[in-house]
Amino acid sequence: MVSLRRFFTLPLTKMSDRWKDKKKLHLAAKSAYLSYKIGKEDPERLLQIAALEMKAEKYNLTIRYLEDYLELNPGSKKALLLLGIAYRRNKDYEKAIEIHLKCLKKGEEESDILYTLGI
Repeated sequence: MVSLRRFFTLPLTKMSDRWKDKKKLHLAAKSAYLSYKIGKEDPERLLQIAALEMKAEKYNLTIRYLEDYLELNPGSKKALLLLGIAYRRNKDYEKAIEIHLKCLKKGEEESDILYTLGI
């Protein structure tokens, strides 16, 4: 079963890298997500996929991938911060504020969080 997964995930991962090189970020994220769903590999891959979608300005997909990631790693401050930014760019300001406040409670002393939020 592992070799069959690898048979499908390896080409999709390579395809994702090629799309990224060509600056087709949404297509890169889409093929990377397919690879992730088939292989059930490292959940950190979801953060990378969400970052690609954010660069492609596909905020609804960014939110979906970050929420999937937070189900697996609920304590991730980085994912919470990115989720708040995605909600803000998607013009859902109330949800963005809620997420940013949650992020501040988890890491009040971390300078990157304060810097990103402009505090």
